[in-house]
Amino acid sequence: MMAGLAHFFAPVGADRVSAGEFLPFARGMLGILPDIRTRVAGAIDAGEYPGDQGNPAIEATGIEHAVDAATSRGLDVGVLEAVASVVGRAISRGHGADDFASTIEAIRNPARGLRAVAPAYSATSRASRSAMPSRRSRTRARPSRTATTGGRPTRL
Repeated sequence: MMAGLAHFFAPVGADRVSAGEFLPFARGMLGILPDIRTRVAGAIDAGEYPGDQGNPAIEATGIEHAVDAATSRGLDVGVLEAVASVVGRAISRGHGADDFASTIEAIRNPARGLRAVAPAYSATSRASRSAMPSRRSRTRARPSRTATTGGRPTRL
């Protein structure tokens, strides 16, 4: 959780905005967390992820933007790529349209019934990005667009 908070403030700091200056905006965005925590806990306990809230497929786009923003500012993206990996595994298991809480299944059972899936925004995918269609016309986290080459997952 604290790593997420650090990644929340790091991009604005790289743009010379202090954490204190950004805090009023952050409070508004973070203010929804108590309600989200309660809803997510209920969904996880019930094992039901109806898809009427934010889903992994949509959140994958937000993660992509966060990775791009951090990369363009010279920031570390290791934590973000780890999150992208979990989201990618959840999507590959059919949870793309379910509630984001469904990513717990990819965390609980990291390798169950899956072939290797590259983090959605790895260095390999960034290097080949110029050859890919525009951001609006592609889905980034589909397992059908990922292959294992020489024992290492690669984006197609």
